[in-house]
Amino acid sequence: MTPSPQRRKSFNPNAAIGGAQGGLFDATASRAAAPKPQVDAATAIPPRETPTELTVAELSALVQGALEGIGGSLRVIGELSNVSERTHLYFSLKGEGATISAVMWASDLARNRMRLQDGQLVVATGRLTHYAPQGRTQFSVTKLEQAGVGDRELELQALLAELKLAGYFDASRKRRLPAFPKRVAIVTSRTGAAIEDVLKTACTRSTLVEFVVFDVRVQGEGAAADVAATMRFISANHQALGVDVMLVTRGGGSREDLWSFNERVVADAAFTSRIPVVSAIGHEEDTSVLDHVADLRASTPTQAVLSIVPDRESLREQLGQLERRFTRARATTHAAARLELRAFAQRVPAVLAARFAMERRRLDALAERCAQHSPRAASAAARALLLGLERRCEASMRRRLTAEHTRLEALQLRRARGIETHITRATTALTSIARRLNAVNPRSVLARGYSVVFSTTAHGRAVVKRSTDVTSGTQVEVETGDGAFNARVE
Repeated sequence: MTPSPQRRKSFNPNAAIGGAQGGLFDATASRAAAPKPQVDAATAIPPRETPTELTVAELSALVQGALEGIGGSLRVIGELSNVSERTHLYFSLKGEGATISAVMWASDLARNRMRLQDGQLVVATGRLTHYAPQGRTQFSVTKLEQAGVGDRELELQALLAELKLAGYFDASRKRRLPAFPKRVAIVTSRTGAAIEDVLKTACTRSTLVEFVVFDVRVQGEGAAADVAATMRFISANHQALGVDVMLVTRGGGSREDLWSFNERVVADAAFTSRIPVVSAIGHEEDTSVLDHVADLRASTPTQAVLSIVPDRESLREQLGQLERRFTRARATTHAAARLELRAFAQRVPAVLAARFAMERRRLDALAERCAQHSPRAASAAARALLLGLERRCEASMRRRLTAEHTRLEALQLRRARGIETHITRATTALTSIARRLNAVNPRSVLARGYSVVFSTTAHGRAVVKRSTDVTSGTQVEVETGDGAFNARVE
């Protein structure tokens, strides 16, 4: 985060050291009392002479003598940065316009009870040292005391609180990534390690997703504005560019290296983006303001690709599962319908037989009543009535039987049509899925006469997208719809 102009001050190293000691260190007096540099006899510099030439060892000895000539312990107030604990504690002390490397050896670190992290304002006690083999000047710290929180960390905390209050971090506004993106815009440095990880992982996932790289500065002065301007351009022109997702990424680095992604302009660009934004800044332990605002935060560039690009093997397995489920469902539906029709066909004769038996009993009862009243006329009338009833009964039974048969046939027809409809819909759905799968199958494109050219690089096979990717004499492999062959570029 760039300091505001009104906060820029000139920096005096001597004043800073003296101020850090609370006035105990007098730069002038120390220079007067400082012992002469101890130089090896073989490389001793003649006194009272200004040498016209110095060896590296002589110059290093002069630097070491000047630093050690300060004498005593120094107390320096600064902000912790790039804290790294590897047996010993390595870090930087930052002030306005200045940074100094520092180390706290394991023996002193064991006595430290502070929980150290970037952004802390501390008072460091120690002495200046110069390590000649590597030409490194550093502050060797023996004691660390809490002094507060650094200005830059306070600004970051204030920005996080402001953005959270404004709703930048709300989970409800974060969008889901498209299941099948066609083109992904990558905002990163073309020379960084992140782009290699992204493209290498993408090739192993699916070759159907296209990546467009927008080269930006990812650290240093003006990097935040460069990243934000590129994000706004992609958002405004995403339809013309054919971009579905925006990936903002860079490899690991120090807290200062990643600071561009803590700027407000980058957070605003992500918040107003018209397409989902995926953030993959640094390593898993690094967290920036952009990570909070983005629709998805990935711990690494590789993890971001895994979240964006669908796995073709997984899609193939899902399609196989759907096909197996459809086959089982169709078989189950056919079996159930067949059983239902069989049960209905078994019930119809029984119902008709029962109805016929009931009518027969009624006729027998009427015949018996007629026989009990046996006058000839009554008998003839009854016989005539009986014959008429019998004919009516038979006609009624025939009509009823015909109606039942007609109803049964209609029901069977409806059932058969329903089954055929289900089969037709299922077949249509399966055919549609097969067409869609065939449409995205790279082999279909190759079968129409296209071919894919691969070149062999240090990272494995890579698709040749431009003529500048190969040179004369390069061995390539050409893959067509029905096979592949090797060729050489002339």
